[in-house]
Amino acid sequence: MKADSSQRSTARAGPGWSPQEFCFDELDIYSACIPYRPARVELPAAAWGKTIRIEGRLLEGDLPYKPRWEPPAQVCSFEKRWQAVFRALGMTRLKERMDAWVARWPRISRVPAVEVTLNGERLLRHTPSQPGFVVEAALPPQPEGNGSFRIGFRLRRVVVAEALGQIAWSLLAMPMPLALWRRMRDWQFRSLQHRRLRLVMVSVDGELILDFREHSAAPGPNLKKIARPGLNIVGHFLSEHSMGDAARGSVRATDAAGVPTCLVRLRIPLTSRQGDVTVKTRLSETMTYPVSLYHINVREAEEIEQHHGAGWMSGRYNIAYWAWETCEFPEHWVQYARCFDEIWSPSHFAAEAIQKRVPVPVLTMPHVIEFPPPAGTKFRAKFGLPERLFLFLFVFDLNSLAARKNPEAVVEAFRRVVAKNPATGLVLKTHNASRNAVDMQRLRERFAGLPNVFLMDRTLARDEVYELMACCDAFVSLHHAEGFGLCVAEAMFLGKPAVSTDWSATAEYVTPQNGFPVRYRLVRLEHHIDEYVRGTEWAEPDVEHAASCMERLAADPWLCAALGAQAARDMRERFSAAAVGRRYAQRLESVLFW
Repeated sequence: MKADSSQRSTARAGPGWSPQEFCFDELDIYSACIPYRPARVELPAAAWGKTIRIEGRLLEGDLPYKPRWEPPAQVCSFEKRWQAVFRALGMTRLKERMDAWVARWPRISRVPAVEVTLNGERLLRHTPSQPGFVVEAALPPQPEGNGSFRIGFRLRRVVVAEALGQIAWSLLAMPMPLALWRRMRDWQFRSLQHRRLRLVMVSVDGELILDFREHSAAPGPNLKKIARPGLNIVGHFLSEHSMGDAARGSVRATDAAGVPTCLVRLRIPLTSRQGDVTVKTRLSETMTYPVSLYHINVREAEEIEQHHGAGWMSGRYNIAYWAWETCEFPEHWVQYARCFDEIWSPSHFAAEAIQKRVPVPVLTMPHVIEFPPPAGTKFRAKFGLPERLFLFLFVFDLNSLAARKNPEAVVEAFRRVVAKNPATGLVLKTHNASRNAVDMQRLRERFAGLPNVFLMDRTLARDEVYELMACCDAFVSLHHAEGFGLCVAEAMFLGKPAVSTDWSATAEYVTPQNGFPVRYRLVRLEHHIDEYVRGTEWAEPDVEHAASCMERLAADPWLCAALGAQAARDMRERFSAAAVGRRYAQRLESVLFW
């Protein structure tokens, strides 16, 4: 896909509302100025046939605008010479009277009018006669085939102010007396008329549509409800890989927040198993809403239109959901951001790394960590695991780069633990071993001869992964770097304390109150490892410290239970579908109503 730099500027999201065209100043902070050009809002079809009510204020005449900047040097210099001339002639009082006259000249007593249009045709025109005014008009019935309609606002009877504004633009750069320069600033900002007539609120049949009382053009709650923002979620929904989990998590978040969704499966081929049918019946071939969220790997951005057709992303506000694991986001990946209007990332750590490189907004939107806990207790027998051992678990995907996941460190820490406590065991759950034969062989050699190590190198359904987590006692992840740490968080959700490297994304939620953050030192790569280039910094966990943490958990059932219970509470509070869904809804409202 070719990155189109104009795509973001031409995409229109939501109800076509342009609140940046309304103006605010300190003359009256509880209302908005009528803009210099037409301002508009597109209302949903439900408003047809109702009564629109506009409430406003008319300020007293000829209020000067007070600029926040100082006059330029040439004006200050001219003013000094100008004062010197009048002092030399003994006419200081005359200058004061002239300055006072210039500050009010010319007086314009003509009151401006507000004109409201419906789809470009005049609906009403009103000239206020009182400080507070209300004007109403009946909206016509909905025409056949028409949905939403556009309401526009414009000032009339301001020709003189417009002319003075143009004069000011052309003369302000010239040397002149300070009083005249200030008056021309008034002309330039058209405060003689434009800033006198104010909007306070707009409602339809008593339902608030626009509210200007908070020094912003805020949509009313009824407009948000009627024009509730929807979201296209595009992803690998059938994949049993973490990318599929993330996409399905977004579905759970939007469902919890009541955000309408259209789910579209990415046609980009994957090597992971496509066996998750959780949302299969909801999948669509086309997109419905003006905002789209893409759960993709960074490099897949260039393949979207290749597999979905040219123009697939055009005309929408496009968001990419990206993760990254170190502080240095690859420079050659920045080009893919041109396809999107903003980026969402699952952790503050990842978002900060991306936003240092990428010139579009980058926001933190965590993964949803919420799912039905496994029913039953006999899972150890199902997986062939002994009942009497304290089991540590590490779940990792070899496709996610064994060098980053660092399973060797987990094995080495367990070697120290089992030497002191033979009643402990280690479960290593991985998959994609056939595609990473060298890494798999290296791992097998590392734990060869070590007692109580149980390797599971086959793909499990998500429910089976949760069953495996549930039947183990604690989770261990001595990674070099994580963009979120999905398996760590899922195990904590199930009440398992985590022993985890205290760096990158997991450091945001693994704390001494719910687990064991493991000490580390930062090291720089001496050679390239996949996308992690030489010189990249990541963490080297302290294996001795990790082993001591694991020993404490295995020796103290009460401590293990207490930390696990707190871990479960923390996950439910921070990463529930409802909590993440609220973040989605708030951001979508910002995108759609701005």
